[in-house]
Amino acid sequence: MGRCTRGSGVKPRAASAPLCSSLLFALLGCSATPEAAVPQAPEPDVIPALPPLPAPDIPFQLKVQRLTSGAMPGLHSMIVVPFEDKLVLMGGRTNGLHGFPGQSRATANPSFPRPQANDRAYLVQQSTGEVLASASVLGLPPNVAQQLTASNTQFAVSSDGVLIVAGGYGYAPSGEGMLTLQQAMAVSVADLAAAIQGNALNAQFAASSIYVGNNPALAVTGGSLQPADPLNQPGFLLIFGQQFDGVYSTGGGVAVQTYSESVRQFTFTPGASGTTSGKATGALQVNLVAIEPPISRDRPPEATQQYHRRDLTVLPLLSPTGAERIAALGGVFVPGQMAGFVNPVLIDAAPSNPGFSLRVDKAATQWMSQYETAALPIHSQREQATYVTLFGGISQYYWKDGKLAHDAPNFNIDPPVDGLPFINSISTLKMLPTSTAQFLHDGQAFPPAGLEPACGSEGRAAPYLGAETVFVPNANALDQNGYIQLDAIQRPTVVGYLVGGIAAIAPYPGDQTCASTSYYEVTLIPNQATTSVRLQAPGAG
Repeated sequence: MGRCTRGSGVKPRAASAPLCSSLLFALLGCSATPEAAVPQAPEPDVIPALPPLPAPDIPFQLKVQRLTSGAMPGLHSMIVVPFEDKLVLMGGRTNGLHGFPGQSRATANPSFPRPQANDRAYLVQQSTGEVLASASVLGLPPNVAQQLTASNTQFAVSSDGVLIVAGGYGYAPSGEGMLTLQQAMAVSVADLAAAIQGNALNAQFAASSIYVGNNPALAVTGGSLQPADPLNQPGFLLIFGQQFDGVYSTGGGVAVQTYSESVRQFTFTPGASGTTSGKATGALQVNLVAIEPPISRDRPPEATQQYHRRDLTVLPLLSPTGAERIAALGGVFVPGQMAGFVNPVLIDAAPSNPGFSLRVDKAATQWMSQYETAALPIHSQREQATYVTLFGGISQYYWKDGKLAHDAPNFNIDPPVDGLPFINSISTLKMLPTSTAQFLHDGQAFPPAGLEPACGSEGRAAPYLGAETVFVPNANALDQNGYIQLDAIQRPTVVGYLVGGIAAIAPYPGDQTCASTSYYEVTLIPNQATTSVRLQAPGAG
C-alpha cells in the first residue's frame, strides 16, 4: 500500500476538492498521484550520556605556609594546649632526637641530657606564632616541676577547661637516673595562662591552683590521654604507651621497660586546694575505672600484640557515617622487630562494660608516618568519608622512584640504618564505610621546599619534619562538637597550625637533628582535588 505524502513543490488543491482522509486511505488506499516528500526537520544528534566522573580521592587541597622561623622556642615531645586565641607550651625537649649511647656511655653521654629538658612555659599567639610571655616552671614544687620538665607526657583538657597531665619520662627526684612518673596533675588552663603571662609560676600559684595525685597505672610515657566523653564515658582514656624506668641506651642496662598494651580509663577529682590544706598543692583523687583488655593470667601474649605500641598518633574523629570515635594510628615497635604498626586501632562506644571497645582494623593499611606526627582529621557527611592527613614524621615505608620502599636495618654503618627513616611526605588516610586507603600527596612535602627549619650552629636546612609535631586546629574552623566538616567549608580556610617537632637533615641523620623553631599555618582549599597516588604494598602492581 502506498503512502500519501505532500510535497512543497505541488500546487495546492482548491478548497472544495475532496481530500484523502487518513481514514479513507486506511480503508481503500490512496489513489491520488503521490506528491513529493515534505522534508522533515532533521532529528537532533543524540549524544549518549557520559558516565559521571569518579570522585577525587582527596577532594580538597592543603596549603602549608610558614608564619615564623626562629621566633618560636624549639620544642618537641611537649605539652600543647589551646586557650582562646593562644597556645600554652610546656615540657618536652629543646634538642633533637634522643641519642643511642651504648650501655657503657649512657651515664656520661645520656640520651636525654638534663640541660636540654625544657623548663619554661610559653604563651604563644596562635594566629602568628609570636611568643607573648614565658615563665620558668622551676619555682613550682619539685614534683610539679618534675612533671612539667618531663618528655612525652600525656595530656588533655576537660570540657570545663581543666588541663590534666599524666605520666611522662622525667628525672628521678634524687637527680640520678630517669623514670616514668606515676603522677597526674590538674590545673585550670585559664589560670595557667594568666600565671605565665604574669611570670607567676611559683609556690603560691601551685598551692591555690594545681592539684596532684598518684596511681601506679598512670606510669605511662609515649601514649595518649583523650577525654572519654565522645564515647559517652566519664573521665579520660590513657591509651597505650610504655613504662620505662632507667637510663635509655642501646644496651638496655638496668632499665626496665613494660608496654601498657591497654587502654586505661581514669577519673580525676580535685579535692581541697593546697592553700586550704596547708600543703604545696591541692589533692587530686585518681580513680582507675577500667582497663581494656582486662588483665588476665590466662590471656595469651599474642592477644595484645597489636596493642604493643608507643609513640603513636592518637586523635578523636568521626567515623565515615558520623559516629564519634578515637583512632590510634601507627606506633612502634612490633614485638621482636625494628618495625612499626600498619593497622589502625579504632576505639568506639560499646553497650557493655567498660563502655568502649578496641578493634584492630585489619582491612586498613597505614604505610607511612608510624611515629607520632601531626594529624589533621576532616569529615564529609556528603561523601560519608573521613580524611586524616599525616605530615611527614618517621615511617615504616618511604616513597622512592614512584613506589613504596623499605630499608632493612643495618647498625654496622655510620650513620646506622634502623629501617624507620625520617620522611617529608604528606599522605591522607581516606576512611569509607567499607574500606580505608592511604594516598600520597604527589609533589607536596612537609616542610615545604624553601621553608625548612634550620638546624645547628650553621643553620643548615632540615628538609625532614613531622615527628612529634603537633597539629592544633583553628577553633573558628570547628563545628559545635569540635570537628572540621568539609561540607561546610566553601572558601579557602585556615584550619590549623603545625607546632614544633624533630627536624632532620637526612632520612637517617645520625646526630644531625634539632627541635624545630618554625611555625606553620595550614589552609584548606575546598573543591580543588589533590593530585594523589594510592599507596600499595611494595611490589604490588
